[in-house]
Amino acid sequence: MREEASLPGLQLNWAKPKVQRTGDNNSVLQMVHVGSSQVEVVNEFTYLAACTTCDGSSESEIFRCVGIARNCVTLLKKLV
Repeated sequence: MREEASLPGLQLNWAKPKVQRTGDNNSVLQMVHVGSSQVEVVNEFTYLAACTTCDGSSESEIFRCVGIARNCVTLLKKLV
């Protein structure tokens, strides 16, 4: 990736990328080594405003959306 990114003059910041597990979330692997850098392995993360999980479940996304809606309603009640 580093070589391909360098062709148009881009540089990768390995402190920010993450690797998401797929399928088996019982894996003990916490870090992946890429060259001389370590990349964190995660079970879920938010991408384009949607929470993605390693098992393909949408349960955490539903809870996240309900929490956002609850906060909005609470703020609206304070205005009335």
